[in-house]
Amino acid sequence: MPNRRLLWLPVALLMGGALAVVLGRVLARASQAVHPLSPAIAPGDVVINEVAWMGTTASAADEWIELYNTTDRPITLTGWTLRSDDGSPNISLDGVIPAHGYYLIERTDDNAVSDVPADWMGSFGSGGLSNQGEVLTLTAPGNVVVDTANGDGGAWPAGTGSPRATMERIDPMAPDTDGNWGTNTGLIRNGLDADGGPITGTPKARNSRFWPDLVVEKTGPAAIRPGAEITYSLSVHNSGPLTVPTVYLTDHLPTEVTFITYEGGGIFQQVSPDTLAWVLGAVGPGARRVITLTGRVAFTASGTLVNHLQATVPGTETMVGNNAAQWESSVVAGGIQGAQVKIAALLYDGYAANDSDEALQIVNTGDVTITLAGWQIGKEGSASRVSFTLTLPPGAFRWVARDSAAFRASFGFSPDAGPGDWQGSWPGFANDGDAIFLLDTHGAVTDTLVYGAGPTAVAGWSGEAVQPYGL
Repeated sequence: MPNRRLLWLPVALLMGGALAVVLGRVLARASQAVHPLSPAIAPGDVVINEVAWMGTTASAADEWIELYNTTDRPITLTGWTLRSDDGSPNISLDGVIPAHGYYLIERTDDNAVSDVPADWMGSFGSGGLSNQGEVLTLTAPGNVVVDTANGDGGAWPAGTGSPRATMERIDPMAPDTDGNWGTNTGLIRNGLDADGGPITGTPKARNSRFWPDLVVEKTGPAAIRPGAEITYSLSVHNSGPLTVPTVYLTDHLPTEVTFITYEGGGIFQQVSPDTLAWVLGAVGPGARRVITLTGRVAFTASGTLVNHLQATVPGTETMVGNNAAQWESSVVAGGIQGAQVKIAALLYDGYAANDSDEALQIVNTGDVTITLAGWQIGKEGSASRVSFTLTLPPGAFRWVARDSAAFRASFGFSPDAGPGDWQGSWPGFANDGDAIFLLDTHGAVTDTLVYGAGPTAVAGWSGEAVQPYGL
């Protein structure tokens, strides 16, 4: 009987060959199925993030290009191309770019960025990148255009040849437009050139333009009168592509301005009489926060009032030179109408001891009738004021008194304005001397009277103080 073991051997070999053929076909099909099952590549998945078309300080030929993966997954670049419209460069890429990672392409060798390893190095073709500008196109297999740089052609939208500073994409999630490219600021840099000098760019690091960027603005009146209220507008705008988690705002008032109030939110603290601070919280891209600040100008103010504003953040910014602003206001004298109304007389100490018959007399020295609506009486060093409304024909005198009954007992007639006619808090006139102000409806000093030992270095007054006389 034939040996069955021998008969089975060729059959097994034949079956083994068949099995090998089947397994080979299955593996081939599985290999062919890998690419179709990979996530599809969409435009913007990988972007041209930075272009050193100008080279480096070490050499204009040390050009380099950085790609950035905007997705949460690594992407194989085998079969991808990066090509300029004139064919130089025309690069066939390979390797893998990590999720939210970078891919550095260096011209000729790995010395363009000497301390950061290149992912691809080689020829950029004849002449490399043109300094006059060209269109770069990043293409995936299947002729899928994934991204462009300077896609509308013409000159490069950013970067400089002198000094040599790279062209950076501002927001990697935004499309290729001229407005989405900026020149490296020089404040945030990474990498060394072939000579060991710092590169004004950020190879394989976040671009200097891809940070928050606060822009501070401040406005106020061009001119202001002594004693008047002054209002400033403080503005903070985030012009960068990322949110600022916390903004700290500090305003330094002129020493001649006293803080009154503000509007606009935030956590506020008056650190010192002339230093105001706010914590504003988060400010998103394109968002703006505005604070309106009100103070009062001292009666002694003169010259130019300068207000300084500063914003800071706990982290990095694209630029810091735009984090400060100032506003200047010139201190001016009262207007034409104010010049017609003067202080004619002052009663600071009546006949009876401890009486309250203090009063101020005003006169219209002009030739037209004037209505003083909301005019005020104040004094140096006191926040107390009274506001009144009176009409004065040409040459007319009017009395404004602290206490109508006390005034009437001393003079035998009633004042033109007393309690009930005026609002506020009577400032009180010191017996040994004071500086008294008449203010218009805007709070500006229109006339001043300094008597006794009162201070003479105040708005609206020059020379020595008036020495009173008794009756």
